[in-house]
Amino acid sequence: MLSVGPWVTDMGKDGFSVLWTTECETLGWVQLEDGTRFYEEFAGRRVFGRFHSIRIDGDFRGATLRYSIGNREVLDKSNSVKPVYGEECLLGPYRVKTFCDSSEVCRFSVLNDMHMRVDLYGALASQIDTAATDFIFLNGDMIDKGNYGLDTLVRYELEPLGRLSAIIPVAYARGNHEGRGDGARKLAMIFPRTGSGKLPFTYMFRQGPAAFVVLDAGETGVKRSRALSDSDFYEGYLREQMAWAAEAFKSEEWTGASYHICLIHAPMLDITLPGERVVYGWMNHNFVPLLNEAGVDLMIGADLHEYRLTPAGRIGNDFPILVNGKDARLDVVITDGKASCHFVTSDGKVRDLTIDLQ
Repeated sequence: MLSVGPWVTDMGKDGFSVLWTTECETLGWVQLEDGTRFYEEFAGRRVFGRFHSIRIDGDFRGATLRYSIGNREVLDKSNSVKPVYGEECLLGPYRVKTFCDSSEVCRFSVLNDMHMRVDLYGALASQIDTAATDFIFLNGDMIDKGNYGLDTLVRYELEPLGRLSAIIPVAYARGNHEGRGDGARKLAMIFPRTGSGKLPFTYMFRQGPAAFVVLDAGETGVKRSRALSDSDFYEGYLREQMAWAAEAFKSEEWTGASYHICLIHAPMLDITLPGERVVYGWMNHNFVPLLNEAGVDLMIGADLHEYRLTPAGRIGNDFPILVNGKDARLDVVITDGKASCHFVTSDGKVRDLTIDLQ
């Protein structure tokens, strides 16, 4: 009955979301260890379908929760008042550890630019140490185009994580490939953000001593932008993010953290590359001063398909800009004023880097 999942996302101080897909239409729910059930509801009714997205509201910070997912197959829905259901099926339990502001360490893994290479994606994910990872961050371009059905998008974005997505929270940044076609709307469905409004891919969260701001560069080239929409739209969209960020940086969630990390698919580099990746330079000139003022300690980007480290001070940046390549997983441990970075390939080779945080 289960197709893909479950996966845990949108982890925050007020709860988290659990999602999964099923092979047939079911009535779905999430059940905690104490028997409490959370159903997917809309306008006073429990709903059923093949795609399930359920919000678990509550202050669970620092807790290790055991949950199960329940499904009851819908055998006949021709009678809208009294559909016919099959037997209940409960899967799990799964154990997930929630975020905690008071932790002295933050540990996470970054995967990016898989471009539908599910074998590599699965191999890199399978090496993740579940006991030493607070969250998994997907930094964009896990797919290759934008016009995908929901099942296909889930397959390439989440299925290679296997059981990991049920026990380790997953966060994400939209890549330029996920922004093409109608993929962006579906991406917002599989990675819902509570109260996201007009900026579903721009958000902030806190784990341990580190606060994270996730930004969305949209498309990377002016020619592509004009072909896919209107080139001026992306600049307006980026300016909306700047206005949002200026306010978010005043929040206690940000100011109360010891370290401040910016996560984005397209790094804010003042460079010119083939394909007119003009958004790099635009964000460098327009966004970096705001990030400098906010006290960002480190930016982690992707998109270049190769490793790159730009030290602080090179291009107007008060913080280093670290880019992970397309063939490695980046494991990061933040504590004691340092970010210990480990680049791991599918054959287990490791390159280490230590970055001093301000």
